[in-house]
Amino acid sequence: MDSYAPFPFLPTIRAGERGGVYEFRTYQLKPGGLPPTLAGWEAAIEPARDYTDHLVVNMYALDGAPRITHIWGFASLEERSGLRARAYAAGVWPPKGGPEQIARATSTIALPQGRSIGNSHRGETWRRKRHHHSISRRSFARIPFRPRANRRVSCGGRSERMSWHPRSARRGGPRG
Repeated sequence: MDSYAPFPFLPTIRAGERGGVYEFRTYQLKPGGLPPTLAGWEAAIEPARDYTDHLVVNMYALDGAPRITHIWGFASLEERSGLRARAYAAGVWPPKGGPEQIARATSTIALPQGRSIGNSHRGETWRRKRHHHSISRRSFARIPFRPRANRRVSCGGRSERMSWHPRSARRGGPRG
């Protein structure tokens, strides 16, 4: 688990529709890199308003290695690419002094999934159910499951009966 705090000069997160493409970007910073990164971002937010209006949140880590994580929302990948290209061409992005502080970066493009349309049948295994729900396959790839007594769980905004249970719990290992 990671602990973060929002950049102090950014407005609070506002709820609402953000588009169909989200970018989760994390920068591992060099030691001492957080103060110049914050200063660069604060100076760049207003001049790059066309681009930064798509910023959902930007946070800095409170624990572990120095890092920042930000989430952007766009209508499409084309919109993201066009806005970035214009901000770079105008010289208003990236924030001055920011790239020099980055030791390593990762970026993930995410597409929101709609509500599940799969039917729930008694006796159906978890392996089949997980394909019908908005649950990341990667997050469950390392956890072996076997059917067990029905439990009520919430998936994709609705509650339904589902059979699952981590095998490691049966063996006395760490619970998932």
